[in-house]
Amino acid sequence: MNLENWLAVPLKRTNTAAVGSTLVAMLFLVAYEPEEIEHIRFMRAYAVLLIATHIAFHIGTLNALKFMALQKISHAEHALTSYRDPHRISHLDLAAAWLGFYSLSPFLALL
Repeated sequence: MNLENWLAVPLKRTNTAAVGSTLVAMLFLVAYEPEEIEHIRFMRAYAVLLIATHIAFHIGTLNALKFMALQKISHAEHALTSYRDPHRISHLDLAAAWLGFYSLSPFLALL
């Protein structure tokens, strides 16, 4: 992880990329209709998978940044503060978005 490059990316661009890629994935899941499995079950299964993935990424990122800060690696403390910024969309925020998608999947399947 190159902390200098990670910190150089503007917050607005990071948030836009996170929201945009998540919305594209959600739209794909709503539009795709599998043949072997019920559409709602398919959407919910992928939502659960992505919830777990984003939680794992959040825990991994947070622990890696904490460890780097303890090791006194340059820019690690600033990166940790930046990751915890309430204006930054983190993996935990994306996991919450997928939880909402999971909850709304019966309604979204009707579209």
